[in-house]
Amino acid sequence: MSCLRCFVLLFVCVLLHGPANGGEILEYRLPGEQCGFIIEHGDQYHVAAKEENGHYFDGDCIVSFRSKNANEKMFLRILRLDVDYSTRCQEDGLYIYDGTSSTDSLKNANGYGICGDSLSLPNYYKSSGNEIAVRFKADNHSNTGIGFDLVITPYHEVQTQDECDGFKCLSDNKCMTIDARCNGFTQCADGSDEPSGLACSRAFNINVSSSVLLIFAVLCTTVIMTFD
Repeated sequence: MSCLRCFVLLFVCVLLHGPANGGEILEYRLPGEQCGFIIEHGDQYHVAAKEENGHYFDGDCIVSFRSKNANEKMFLRILRLDVDYSTRCQEDGLYIYDGTSSTDSLKNANGYGICGDSLSLPNYYKSSGNEIAVRFKADNHSNTGIGFDLVITPYHEVQTQDECDGFKCLSDNKCMTIDARCNGFTQCADGSDEPSGLACSRAFNINVSSSVLLIFAVLCTTVIMTFD
């Protein structure tokens, strides 16, 4: 009977625990060993320039991201930009392509690379399909900036939160993984996935509490089964 009670407690705790907010986000640095590859696993990505001592590395690297769901699209938001300026970004630049290669349509509104240390608004892009590519080219050999930071998230469109199996941005119809909420990266155009500190702290505390209950239930079941 004691074991039965603990199994019931374990089941309840699993239900309470649910999906955790702020889940793992995959990290990629450019240039890196993933250059030329298509990334197809994961549901959120943080991409940044590889840098050392406050300066990014020279190189020409393109990495593509493809959602596992062909009906999804990719949302890309540039969080920070610090790339040495040159005319039309001919020397160093960040390029966003609507596909998996540099021959696909360039998403940059200016028709060439992105450089400098200020972001033009809007600082986000949406793919037309389930693929998007990021290319970082740097060859001026006297880099003074730290590069860039951006985040990519697959999403599909819904009309209401009830239709979304994850988190729906407030001002549009994007439905993305629940792990995008309160993970420190703004992945909604309106920033609704990163609300005020109090709201995110409350979500974190709920997850911590439910995790503690889950661990307690597992330990309880293990101990009783050992001595029964």
